[in-house]
Order: sequence, then structure tokens, then C-alpha cells
Amino acid sequence: MLTDAELVERFKSGERAVFEALFSKYQDMVFNIAWSISGERELAEDITQEAFVRAYVGLPGFRGKSAFKTWLYRIAVNQSLRMRSRTVRRTEVEHQMEDMNLPSEEKAPDEMAETSEKERRVREAIAELPEAQRAVVTLRYLEGLELAEVAEILGTPLGTVKSRVHHALKRISYLLRDWKDA
Repeated sequence: MLTDAELVERFKSGERAVFEALFSKYQDMVFNIAWSISGERELAEDITQEAFVRAYVGLPGFRGKSAFKTWLYRIAVNQSLRMRSRTVRRTEVEHQMEDMNLPSEEKAPDEMAETSEKERRVREAIAELPEAQRAVVTLRYLEGLELAEVAEILGTPLGTVKSRVHHALKRISYLLRDWKDA
């Protein structure tokens, strides 16, 4: 199996068909980022398509200063923020939960209900964050990236990313305060 760097070099050498391998490898990642930031499944599908079109068109100019994955993350996040800001939300927060993975059936029904309610409330809280905070929370906690990777992807200083994470977590905690006390 070829590495991302090898696939990129082959693409730049004229083997356009190798882009399919990059697409297959990263389509779920791009979609998950887009959905987490946009909050809408259909919009996330559009964002994913547009992000890969931009990557395909931009790949000949990719200089390799960062990993292909990091570069693609940046395209996905920027496209998500751009398209989300142009789109009026058509549904309520519950629509965001439409295709969320359900808890394991091995759990007791009351545990499943509690987990589902917790996931719903956390997603609602994330949806309430300003875009910059939502982006760092998505990359850090939903995608599991290190803070330095988040900073590189967003093109933002590490200190700013740390500050945004801090303020986002503080805001989420505030938004969940009534639920935690119940």
C-alpha cells in the first residue's frame, strides 16, 4: 500500500486515478468534520464533496510542508466554516442527532437512555459554541487530535487554540449546568 506522500507524488506526475485512494482513505474523516461543524447531514455531504474538489484542484500546488492529512483537514474545516456561514440552519439541534451511533444493545435500557440523553445534550452544547470554538472542540475531542495538530490545521497559534479549548469547555460546562444538577 502506498503512503500518502507517494500517492501525492504520483498524482502530481499525472496519475490522476490515484486520487481515488486518497478519497477512499479520508472521505469518512472529512464528512465527520463537516457534520460536526455544520450540524447538518446534507450540508456535510455538500461540504465533503466541495472539500475533495478543492483538494483535487489544489493538489498539484501542494508543497508538502505539512502532511497531506493535515492539509486536507484544513481544507475540510475551512470549507465547513465557509459553507455553514452561508447556510441558514433549516432544522433544530435534534436533526443533528439523526444518524448518531446508538449505544450498544448490551447496555440496560436505562443506561442506553442516559447515554443517548448525554450525547444529545453535549451535541446541543457544542452547536451553541462560536464557530472557532466549535472547530477546535471538533478536532480535539471528536477527531482526537493533539492541540499542536489542531493549531497546524487551523493555521492558528497553539496558545490561541488552548484558549479556545478552555473557553469552549467552560461554555459547555455552563450550558450543561442544569442537566448535571438534575
